[in-house]
Amino acid sequence: MLRYPLFCDLQGKTCLIVGGGEVALHKCQALLQAGANVTVVARYFHSDFAALAERPQLTCTQAPFDSTLWPDDCWLAFAATDSPEVNQQVLALANTHRCFCNVTDAPETASFISPATIDALPVQIALTCGGNPVYTQFLKHRVMQAIPADASVKLQLAARVREQVKATNASRDAKRLFWQKFFTDTALEQLLSLQDDDLLADYLSYLLAQFTEEHGTR
Repeated sequence: MLRYPLFCDLQGKTCLIVGGGEVALHKCQALLQAGANVTVVARYFHSDFAALAERPQLTCTQAPFDSTLWPDDCWLAFAATDSPEVNQQVLALANTHRCFCNVTDAPETASFISPATIDALPVQIALTCGGNPVYTQFLKHRVMQAIPADASVKLQLAARVREQVKATNASRDAKRLFWQKFFTDTALEQLLSLQDDDLLADYLSYLLAQFTEEHGTR
């Protein structure tokens, strides 16, 4: 089944994890990193949860899961217990609340899956290979090798001129061609190695002046 890929803004939004093992711990860490408010319900908790206990965004409840523990305004749920029956109970309840739910032991039944991710900020890439984790990890390694070491710096530089490029009368194809040249510009790469912000600023101004002269502004 083809699924719709999506990157969620979870800042300040409530998410539920049912289960307290190592898988649940990893889900919790990722959600907290994304700025979510996380509720974890479990019979027991992995010892590393103690390191997260002081986080104000985290609420841990040690108890068997039941419907009364479902948090208000829950955006995402994770069924991550070692009991298939409990996991399916969480999924059914999530469907009732129209809340997307990941089921760690039966992803084919889940309403969303958590792909393998590559975080080379600001570059983020998600991968899934039809439920085959070995091939997913193989491709993840290949993709990580393909990300240029200077990608982060180039994206930061691009942000400095993005609005000016958008403000020109250039067609979409012309703008796309500009960015293709920008990200493969050997002169820019040489300047990056010098780590001289003044020279970089001058060169960005030169590239922008060339493009604006050719296409004008709105």
